[in-house]
Amino acid sequence: MMSAQRYNSAVRSYRAALAQEPDNADAWRGIVAAEHLAGRDGEALRAFKQMPSTVSSSAQADADFLSMLAGIYQSQSQIEAARSVLQRAIRIRSSLALRLQLASVEMASGDTKYATELYQQLTDEHPNSKDAWTGYIQALHATGRDREALRQIEQMPEDITSDIENDPNYLQAVASVYTAMGDTRRALAMIDRIDTIYSQ
Repeated sequence: MMSAQRYNSAVRSYRAALAQEPDNADAWRGIVAAEHLAGRDGEALRAFKQMPSTVSSSAQADADFLSMLAGIYQSQSQIEAARSVLQRAIRIRSSLALRLQLASVEMASGDTKYATELYQQLTDEHPNSKDAWTGYIQALHATGRDREALRQIEQMPEDITSDIENDPNYLQAVASVYTAMGDTRRALAMIDRIDTIYSQ
């Protein structure tokens, strides 16, 4: 049911399993995941808080579950909780995806300076990461460092340039930089490229 995106049916099945086995960790995690994927993060968070303590402790030792939980907290504007959960996940298993998520949370919190530092570290360590470069350009723009953002765009490693130039999120970030620099022609060219990608 989850694979078929029948999330309501999945929740009912998980609830039925819990009626027989209230401490079933898979069922509890399944409910949280199903509610989250259905776009009902308030319900997902409520289900998480209803977990028995033993199940909750086990779930919070799983970096993947914590990543999902952080996304739920962030969608509910509980930024401090999202940050705390992600930091715990990174202590369990540091990965590019988790650190990118933390940088995104810092951007959402308004701490654009720290987010910029995180993204810069990630581009240094993972120069072929499209998400790291896109986040870095967005962060530099958000902190008013558009000239530096433009320099980073021009100095980006060739290995990633051809790939990232077809990424709409990156192109949008570049368009914002060009707009801030007063280069309307190049900004419009980026927007035209985005339109072409979406139309295809």
